[in-house]
Amino acid sequence: MKAKSGLTALSLVLGLAASSAPAAPPPASEARVQQLQDLRFGMFICWSFSTFSGKEWTPGVTDVAFFRATACDTDQWARTAKEAGMGYILFLTKHHDGFCLWDTKTTDRKVTKAPLGRDVLAELRRSCEKYGLKLALYFSEGDWTWPGAVDGKGRKEGIGRNPAMKQAQLRELLTEYGPIEYLWFDHAVGDGGLSHAETLAFCKALQPDCFIGFNHGEQEGADIRLGEMGRPGPLTDHHSAGPHMRDGPATTYRLAEFTYPILPKHQGGAMWFYSLPRHDGLCHPADKIYADYLGAVKYGNLFALDVGPDYAGRLREIDVRTLRQIGAMIRAKAPLPAGRSLYVGDHVDWDVFLRRHDPIWETLPTRFDDGAFLGNGLLGAMIYRESDNRLRWEIGRSDVTEHRRDNHRLPIGGLVLETRGKIQGGTLRLDLWNAEGSGTVTTTAGKLQFRTLIHADEIAMILDLEATGGEAGARFVWHPGHGQDPRNQRPGQPARFPDPLNPPATTETIDGLPVCVQPRHAGGEFATAWHEVATPEGRRVILSVADSFPAQTARRDVVATVRKVAAADAEQLRLAHRRWWHAMYPKSFVSVPDPKLESFYWIQFYKLASASRPDRVPVDLLGPWYRDTNWPRIWWNLNLQTLYLPVYAANQLALGESFVRFLDAKRANFVRNAKDLYGLDDGATVPHTTDYEGLRGDGSSAPDKYINPGDFTWALHNYYLHYRHAMDHALVTDQARHAFYPLLRGSINVYLHLLKPGADGRLHLPVQHSPEYGEAADNNYNLALLRWGCQTLLELNARYRFNDPLAPRWRDVLDRLVPYPVDEHGLRVGADVAFTKSHRHWSHLLMVHPLHTMDDRDPANRDLLSKSIHHWLTVDGSRGVYGWSRAAAASLYAALGDGDQAIDNIHRHMADQRFVRPNTMYIEGSPVIECSIVLARSLQDMLLQSHGNLIRVFPALPAAWQDVVFHNLRTEGAFLVSAGRKNGQTEWVRIQSLAGEPCRIAPSFAGAVRSTGATAPRALGGGSYELTLAKGDEVLLYPGETVPRPVVVPLATAAGGANPWGLKLPRTAPAGTGLAGKARASSVWGSGYEADKACDGDEATRWGAERGARSGWLELDLGRETRIGRAVVKELGFPRTQEFAIEYQTGDTWLPLHRGTTIAGARVLDFAPVEARYVRLNITRANEVPTIEEFQVLPPGAPAPAAGVRPGRH
Repeated sequence: MKAKSGLTALSLVLGLAASSAPAAPPPASEARVQQLQDLRFGMFICWSFSTFSGKEWTPGVTDVAFFRATACDTDQWARTAKEAGMGYILFLTKHHDGFCLWDTKTTDRKVTKAPLGRDVLAELRRSCEKYGLKLALYFSEGDWTWPGAVDGKGRKEGIGRNPAMKQAQLRELLTEYGPIEYLWFDHAVGDGGLSHAETLAFCKALQPDCFIGFNHGEQEGADIRLGEMGRPGPLTDHHSAGPHMRDGPATTYRLAEFTYPILPKHQGGAMWFYSLPRHDGLCHPADKIYADYLGAVKYGNLFALDVGPDYAGRLREIDVRTLRQIGAMIRAKAPLPAGRSLYVGDHVDWDVFLRRHDPIWETLPTRFDDGAFLGNGLLGAMIYRESDNRLRWEIGRSDVTEHRRDNHRLPIGGLVLETRGKIQGGTLRLDLWNAEGSGTVTTTAGKLQFRTLIHADEIAMILDLEATGGEAGARFVWHPGHGQDPRNQRPGQPARFPDPLNPPATTETIDGLPVCVQPRHAGGEFATAWHEVATPEGRRVILSVADSFPAQTARRDVVATVRKVAAADAEQLRLAHRRWWHAMYPKSFVSVPDPKLESFYWIQFYKLASASRPDRVPVDLLGPWYRDTNWPRIWWNLNLQTLYLPVYAANQLALGESFVRFLDAKRANFVRNAKDLYGLDDGATVPHTTDYEGLRGDGSSAPDKYINPGDFTWALHNYYLHYRHAMDHALVTDQARHAFYPLLRGSINVYLHLLKPGADGRLHLPVQHSPEYGEAADNNYNLALLRWGCQTLLELNARYRFNDPLAPRWRDVLDRLVPYPVDEHGLRVGADVAFTKSHRHWSHLLMVHPLHTMDDRDPANRDLLSKSIHHWLTVDGSRGVYGWSRAAAASLYAALGDGDQAIDNIHRHMADQRFVRPNTMYIEGSPVIECSIVLARSLQDMLLQSHGNLIRVFPALPAAWQDVVFHNLRTEGAFLVSAGRKNGQTEWVRIQSLAGEPCRIAPSFAGAVRSTGATAPRALGGGSYELTLAKGDEVLLYPGETVPRPVVVPLATAAGGANPWGLKLPRTAPAGTGLAGKARASSVWGSGYEADKACDGDEATRWGAERGARSGWLELDLGRETRIGRAVVKELGFPRTQEFAIEYQTGDTWLPLHRGTTIAGARVLDFAPVEARYVRLNITRANEVPTIEEFQVLPPGAPAPAAGVRPGRH
């Protein structure tokens, strides 16, 4: 009571004093500012009620016993801070709940009245002195326990006011605990009834050298700018202070501070305090924190890293390990970590960003091809509805093969959820960020909800199921696959080969688990085991697949895996899984003003990461997923190479390691192939297809005519790209471990044995296969690869001083090799074969992309290349151009700097419903996953190119793309490049050198180039510049006078633009736009292709003319005379229509409203308004059967109807 009346008296004095404004304290000296800047790095300790609530704020807690700490080790805090290279500790003395962490005399709401019963601040002061650390204090100005506080929200003016107690508590802190470096005032719940000016005057009177900062609220007078969730930056850059500078900056700042928690974003639990035990494995990586430390040093900031002690008053082990790593980096003066920047703020909220790209199925897929897919580089699952009461997880494993003949992939089987009722509907969603699938299934008996993942590290699928109603009786059943080579035994057909089929699968119980064992005639076995257990929410199934050859140990191995996973903590398993994925995605970032393409791009990296790991088998055409296929092994004439193309620029080299390691490990087999195929002892090659050992097998998978030396040389180009983007010299020089140079040498040796001099004095190649066009002498495919191989061997021989005795031979080849055969249409297939028929493969254009051996800056070459690309895409009515052809065309046009043509071909690829499925998988009769994945490379080529020792930034943007941003894309020479473009102008480019290679760059600025960082650019002419960068150096380039402070954030997505992929329900055209009517047509393909299918607002249906037709009409009867002025037409697949008209009937005559030559996708056609009842689309000439997905007519100026099925519907 006495203390309370004393405080009341003091409040009266304060009330009188407040009538006159306090005098502003004198500014701190430069020496004092420098003292604080020298502290650089500190530990922010947050430990209070929130530690035990798992919540950030605890307004309802009133009992001090809620602070249940069992111990307190301030020595550990201080010792760890010292080991981390820190100069001080910032300690939370009181949060908004009013609980004081010192032995205050102002209230019993304090730590010495809690079960711990110790003055934590006093102990911390002694520990800081022991370890030579300074002390700063956090203090919440407002308090939920003070008069006027309402429900703990703390957002209303005047709540939680008790100026007397605020002053009394500050007096204790500033007079009883030694020198305080700075006070971190939190204004989140008000100023406590004492203005900031009064607070400043009061504190400075007690400790003049103590700096004062306010988080929120009035800033004037503060000498330290606080930055909750901020980043390094100049004192003048107030954006770096984070999101809380609502009331504007002060003119009195002398120093900037920023802080954020060591805990990354997570679900549930607190952020600034110890969260929950399940988050004990979460921590920001040391390289991120060290980079921000370097930023703090660069800009003279203070960096306070928040770390929350646990229930026992100790720092988490993961925090201690991370902080020690940072300390080691500081002491070693380590360079800026790769991918981190002192100039560019990475503000991507990956969870939120990727959520807008999650594929969403609004209805359950009924085909494997359209399903939701999960994988970990070896084990895979595809989820789809198999029948009216079955949901199937089709299981694949990349290394389960036949081990005889051509060693094809084998089917494993599927886990089937058999429902009690008939399935009436359902949804699926792929959570890209967490690599988890979830779904709901509604049946006549009840509802099912599931969540499933294939663990990133463990070879196991984990599936959680909840059921309501009668579906509590739904059951899981394993359905084994047929176990046979799909190229040998097809359902209902006799076997192709005479040797015995594999025995049937059997199911047995091992260690209490059901195990399905599939023996192989060739030896060994593969086995599937599963374990179903009850959970509080329902049921969990853990499933795994093991393979053994020639031993029969798979059954025991798979049981051990399932038991191991079942015994582990489920939450920790999930966190470990997510850690892998959360570390994968942020290696680079891309955001473009095309939501459907942006989503497609990020789904491909989810797909790649699901299919590839460094220590697992190379990715074939199926990936870890399986269905019967025509291509159950590795194909070398495009497939393997294009699949890995996106990993290099994406800074995802680990996803390409499986291919590099495969070539290294199987080098002897590639040498053996050259002996078997060409009789050479000094060669290296592959046949058209191989097994997973790199060997031919019995050759039953493909005819010998497809065998081609260029296929292996092309594969080695991927290895070269890996080397050039990594600049790991050992990949070339350590030839005992890495096979690149010997294999490339052997690959070119095959050509050297095939070359023959001609009468023209030139070296010629014999008739060889040009994928997949046919046979031709001197074909451009092989000429391009031979040129590239000789150039690369000479380059490496010179750089690493190998003094290779074959170097003169390679130079002679380059001097005397026959030029590329050309004609009036451009590049030919070969000397004796013109490109006269439409074909999907761009093999005759390989020198443009991806080899880049023909200089695209030479005007003569540009004309030739432009003509060649156009001819390839248009000859013979484009009938042979496929979806993946369009991806290649986009990269080809990007090489010429034509962004409009590049994006047009990208759109054609994504819209090609013959092949591209709603889940972005690509099906050409059988799955060929690379044909969608390669489109990611097409987008990269529009944003950044680095061939020819020149980095080109934004080399091929469409005119419509005004805003673009990318971060940490990787180039040849091992540079990480980031760039931002706004309103059609490039605003900044940042480059970090990871290897110290020579750097030439064309940054695409409109004006003069300036820089900040390690070097100044030297102009080379033509918009190119040279930079001198040592390993680890970083430079920011920009035009104009003002140094930018770039921030990387995703571009905004227009309403309705999110989640375009996945199976969508049909949409009907909005009322008042597409006009309803009855449809008829000149002819019909058959049932299901009637005229009304093209006028129903649903892209999933279409009209097709009769077989063999090359013309036809589609007529719409509007029912009455109606004013029209616009038509919408969407054609299926590649451009079929060559001449058409929109016509209306007047009397017995049809009059044209619009004439055209091609439709080629979706078109909106405007014409002079007329009154009409009958309108038709009249296709007078086509190169294929006319097929129209949508034909609608509209009133003049009416908005075009929404697509009948949103993007992603196929």
